[in-house]
Amino acid sequence: METLLGFTPFPYLDQIKVGRSEGMKKPRVLVLDGALPKSSNDFSFSSISHPEIVKQMDEFLLKEKDTVVKLKVKHKIVE
Repeated sequence: METLLGFTPFPYLDQIKVGRSEGMKKPRVLVLDGALPKSSNDFSFSSISHPEIVKQMDEFLLKEKDTVVKLKVKHKIVE
């Protein structure tokens, strides 16, 4: 199975296995089938070893607040 590095499509693993056994061709484009189950994930950012990086990220998020809002709207990210 080919996918984005670090991304495992857990809700779709059964369908992927079935598709392989049926000899499904590799698609040329990624298309989300709205009928498939969806899941949401939470992501966290932390570091005990490098607290300065967390501070830099906090500062970036404050400085680029408008950009972050635009990206959330564009990619339909909800909190």
